[in-house]
Amino acid sequence: MASNPKLFTIGVGKLEAAKAMKTGFVVSLIISVTFHAIDQVLNDQKTWYDLVAGVAGVAGVAGVGVAIGISSG
Repeated sequence: MASNPKLFTIGVGKLEAAKAMKTGFVVSLIISVTFHAIDQVLNDQKTWYDLVAGVAGVAGVAGVGVAIGISSG
């Protein structure tokens, strides 16, 4: 896998790179929601705030990553 985003976009194409970033964003959200929901069920000290804040934090980080990837391409 290429570590340079420029090589990735040239080799795959900008549309395919954008699709891959969108897919990665969605997958990270699904995994995050699943992880935090299981944590919520198994840990009595967790609140709804922990669930929402955890998912929002992951969504923010993933969104910033996608934005950086798109802007660098």
